[in-house]
Parts: sequence; C-alpha cells; structure tokens
Amino acid sequence: MLRSVNIVKVDLHRTFESDNWALVPSLDCLKEIAAKAILLAHPSKVWPVYLEWFPNKEYVYSICHFKGAPTAFLRHTNEDSGNILVYKSPFSTVPGIEAPLHPYFAISHVAQKAIYFHEKQVQLNKLPDMIQDCVDLCVAIYSQWLGVGRRIAKASIERGMHSFVEGNVDTGRVIAADEGNNIHLSPETDNGSIDKKLPLEDKKGPELNNSIRHLNQPDAPREERRRNLNSRSNAIRIQGLSIEERIEQTAELKERGNTAYDQRKFEEAIRFYTQAIDMSPAPQAVYYANRAACYIDMKPPNYEKVIEDCTTALNLDPKYVKALNRRASALEATERLEEALRDFTALAIRFKGDVAAAGAVERVLAKLSAKQAQEIIHNRQPRLPSVTFIRAYFAGFRNRPRVILPDTPSTGDQKLFAAQVALSESQYARAYQLIVEAFENGLTESWRKGLAEALNIRGTFKFLMSDSVGAKADFMESTQAWPNLIQSWVKIASVYMELSEAGAAFAAFEKAIELDAECADIYYHRGQAFFMLSDFERAVEDYRRSNKLDPSFVFSHIQLAVAQYKMMKLDESMASFRETLFSFPGRGEPYNHYGEVLLDQQRFQEAIEKFDRAIEIEKQKPKPSPLPLVNKALVLHQWKQDLPGASALCREALSYDGECDIAVDTLAQLTVQQGHVEEAIETFEKQAAIARTEAELVQALSYVNALKAQLEFQNNYPDMARQLRQMAAEA
Repeated sequence: MLRSVNIVKVDLHRTFESDNWALVPSLDCLKEIAAKAILLAHPSKVWPVYLEWFPNKEYVYSICHFKGAPTAFLRHTNEDSGNILVYKSPFSTVPGIEAPLHPYFAISHVAQKAIYFHEKQVQLNKLPDMIQDCVDLCVAIYSQWLGVGRRIAKASIERGMHSFVEGNVDTGRVIAADEGNNIHLSPETDNGSIDKKLPLEDKKGPELNNSIRHLNQPDAPREERRRNLNSRSNAIRIQGLSIEERIEQTAELKERGNTAYDQRKFEEAIRFYTQAIDMSPAPQAVYYANRAACYIDMKPPNYEKVIEDCTTALNLDPKYVKALNRRASALEATERLEEALRDFTALAIRFKGDVAAAGAVERVLAKLSAKQAQEIIHNRQPRLPSVTFIRAYFAGFRNRPRVILPDTPSTGDQKLFAAQVALSESQYARAYQLIVEAFENGLTESWRKGLAEALNIRGTFKFLMSDSVGAKADFMESTQAWPNLIQSWVKIASVYMELSEAGAAFAAFEKAIELDAECADIYYHRGQAFFMLSDFERAVEDYRRSNKLDPSFVFSHIQLAVAQYKMMKLDESMASFRETLFSFPGRGEPYNHYGEVLLDQQRFQEAIEKFDRAIEIEKQKPKPSPLPLVNKALVLHQWKQDLPGASALCREALSYDGECDIAVDTLAQLTVQQGHVEEAIETFEKQAAIARTEAELVQALSYVNALKAQLEFQNNYPDMARQLRQMAAEA
C-alpha cells in the first residue's frame, strides 16, 4: 500500500524536500557543465549566475533515492489524463523526467545531501552505478562553484570525484525553485531525515566567501580552515531557507541598506547590500547598482568597485539606466574614456533631449579625441600630404628656371638639380628624397644661390609636412644665402600666416616688394593673405596687380572672381569667370571653381555642367585632379539626395589620389548618412591617418570615436536601435 502520497502540480522542488530523494541531471549534461566549471573563468562570487552556464529549458532528470524504503513512485503518463504508471524501488526502470528545472539547483541539492551524508556517515542505499556517477559529478561541480575565482588542474573529473567528496564536506541543503511536471512520490519518512531548516545566526544575514578547498589544494592553516568552515556554514544556512524566506530577508536587508545610504553611512550600506546579494535566491541588478552608489559616494570614491558592480548589474539588466550612468561616470573618472563614451552615448541615444547626457558625450568625446591626437602626433613620423594637396601648393607659384650647376658640381649639387626636375614632373616623393640627399652629400660651399634654392625646396616640404617652425628656419636661411630669391620671402610670409602672425607676414611681403616690385607672385600671395583675413577688397586689388604683371597665371584670375563673389558683386564675379573660361579654355580649374560658386547659389544644373567639363579636361591629363569629381558628388547629394551616386564619384576621385583629404572626408560623411557605420569608421580612420594638422586629426578622431560608440549601442541594444531607425524613417 502506498503511503504519504504527495501530488505536486507546479513546484517540482517540493517533491524533494525530504532528504531521502533528489533529482539528478543526466550524465551527459553533468559532464558538459563540469567541463565548463573547470575550463571557464568566472567572477569571484560564491554562486555563479547560472543562466551564464546553461539556458533555461527542459532537462532530463533521474530519480536518486538516498535512503529509506519507499513503497513506490507514481507518475502521470499525461498531465490531462488519469493514466498512472507505478515504479518500485530501486526505481531503476523509471524513465527520465523532462522538466524545466535548471540543473544549477539540482546539482546543488544533490551535492549538499551527498556531502552531509558522507560527513555524518549515514548508511545509504546502494545506488545504480550510473546514478552514483552522477552524484559524484554533482559533488565535484558544486565544490568547484564554491571555490570560484581559481582554476583547478585539468585532471580527469571522474578520477577526482571522491577526492572532492573527502576534501569538501559540509552540512546543508539547497532548495531548487522552478516549475515542473506533474510528479507523484510516495516517500518513506524515517529518523534519518535532515528535513529541518537551519536558523540564521542573526537577522543581518551571513557573509559568503570563496572557501571550499579545491582538488589537489594543500591543507590551509588552522585559523584559515576555521574561517573557511564558518563561511561555508553561513552559505549553507542561507541555502537551508525556503525561497519565500530568502526573498523576505533579502527585502529587509535592502531596506536596511537604503536607510544606511540615506544616512550617508556608506560602509554599513555596502555591508547590507552585500548580504542582500548573498541572500537573494536569484541575482538582482538593483542590489549591485545600490552598492555601486555607495562606492561612488564614498570619500574617496572606489571607482573600480563602481565599475565592477555596475557591470554586473548591467549584465543582469542591460537597460538599467542608473547603473549605466554610474559606470559611465566612474569610467570617465578613471580615464577609461572610450568605455565612458560608450556608456554616455547609450544614455544620450536612449534619452534624446537629455542635456546632461549630451553634454557628457561632447565632453568625453573632446577629451578622448584630443588625447588620442596628441599621442599620434607624438609618435608618428613626418609624412608628405596627398599628391592633390602638394600639387595645389606648387601650382600657386609661377614656374622658375632651374639652377645652373657650377663647373664642377658636387654630388649634392647634382641632387638639387635632380630634385628640381622631379618637381617639374610632379614626382613629389622623389623630389623630397633627392633634396634630403643633397644636404646629406653636401652642396658646393661657395655656391650661395644653389644653397638658397635647396633651402627653399627643403623648407617647402617641411611646411607641407606641418613643420612650420622648421620651414621658417630654412626660408630665413635661404634669404640670407641669397636675398634676391623672392619666392623664399613669399613663403616665409605664408608660414607666418599659418602661425597666425599676420603682422610678420605682411612685413615679409613688403621686404619682397622692396627687393622686386615687379614679381607677380608677391601680389597673388598677399592677396591670398588678405582673402584669409576676409579683407576681400584689398585682395581684389592684389589679384588685379598680379594679373597685370603676368596675365598668364590662371589662379590670379580665378581668385579675383571668387573674391568678387565674396563681396556680393555677383555680376562682376560671373563676368570674371566667363572671361577666365574664355582665356584658359584648356584648363579645368576655372570650370571647377565656377561650378563651386554656382553650387553655392544652388544653381545645380549649371554647376553640374561646369564640373562635367572640368572632369572631361582633367581626364586628358596623365594625373587628373580628383576635385571636380568630389564637387559633382556634392551636387548630387544636395540636389537629388543621390547618396549612392555621390559615393561612387568620391570613390572614383580616390582612384586618382587615394589620400585626397577632401574626397576621403566627403565619402565618410556620405557613408554615415547611408547608415554604413562600419565603412564610415574605416573612412574616418583613413582621414585621421592623412590629417596634416592637429585640428584635422582631432576632428577625424571625433567622428571615429562617436561612430564606434553608436555601433556599440546598436550591438548592445539591437531592439532599441531598430525602433530608433524606424522612428527616423517615419519622421
């Protein structure tokens, strides 16, 4: 006859509150978990976040009957039917029970019972070999969980089972709370049962430590063993409480922590929140976030603990705003700026219009990008800018005759001459290398004009590589070697303008005029200086003087028309452009600049026509300029919002000059607008690599960092990112 039949409808664990019984996970499941317990590192907590080990789903369990003599085990064949199957001791014929009980709880339950019986030397039933293997494996896994934070040797788990049992014994039980199938048990209650709840020492709750000895770990000193034993006892006492009791005591500990926090007793609040973490049946993000609040408000703050606790809280609840904000602040305080930007960006995106979050993003972004730029500038070697940039600089000067070598030229003299030839052929990298070699080999000492020319070229390359100080020194020495080399005076003036020393720049121009008032280059470049200062009227005067002295120089005509446009003299500007097109029909530059002015007026069709003509002319050259293609891309973008077409034009421009900064920047902006974030990051990284100045570098890095933070947001919050994209599309 069956005795003490319990019908369990929902809580599977209630069936096994008698310590005669346990549910044991399948051997395959246990082996997989055991492998993870050994091979995977884990945060230093007594109880792992079990969902990190195995997902919630149905698992197969076997009945383990430790002791006593029950009559039978009853099981419904179907939840809605009345059919019952009867299994009798030793239950070797009971098929596996499929239930959504998580193996974490079953393993803990089985292990603690086995350890207790071993310690108390309780006489147990003879278990089937497979069940015994499963029990031993549960003990090993449970012991490893209690000893997390260290790794044990990769020895065979099976060989170590009994060593774990001998070396990791303690009292207690764990109650597994989960839903289960309809199961009926007829247990035998006997005097050997340990079905008694162990009391807590006090209402504060225990503090848990990583205390269980590992396999092959030597014995600890007596005092340490005593502390470990107390720690294990506290852990076991917690596990001896019912789920409802643990929930109740966790809430009480949280309230005590809140009270201590409000009283600014942060150490005390930390202790209560820690106890709440240990007491809680399942990890809760709020306790970690609250403890982090204590760490951040302490004097001094413990930022590393803030980061650790907030990270745990966010792992449990990725949308926990307070934890995200606290971690962001702690990361910024510890100069972990990339991570801080990631968190502040997530806050700013999730809460559009939040001034504080947006301000934090801008602050951290500026700080991070400036820091990165300084490191890059400090470490990178000088490099030439793009061919397009170099060509535009040299095109701003009239052609000059090459040097006449001395009767017996030195190797350095010959290198100088070869450098001038390379410049005329637009072989800029070769020209730079040759001028360096000219100084290395030495110039004829008495050839002062040659020295002046060499210093002029070397200073020019230094200026192009953003070494304004070095360039100024070379140009000054050039004027001392041969004062009548007017180009060196003009270039000194350009350096002064770059250094924001306008007074010194105009003094250099005056010196050049004093030496040769008929040099057209002086007036063109002084006009450029006035243009930079927005003094367009005086710029126009100098451009006209340059044109009068040398009407064959196309750029004076172009800049005259542009300056007139800036002065809002549209009729004069358009007339100047038409005159320039007529005078220089085979040059692409006038069409390109005219198209820019038309684009500024949003005369898109006319602008396209001018850019197409410029492109046609440039393609006939051995080395076409990419600029008309980039400008046409801007028209397609502004006029027709043809982002793919504009991007294609930028890529074509980069086929002419892969380091053209304008093409790279425009393509990067277009890829952002198309939502191609990863491609945009790569393009802005390229822009950072070719940036000439610190300001350009900071700007490029700002885009890179901002886009990386947005990409992390998309990866971390895919649902929210998808909603935001939908909202943007509907707007």
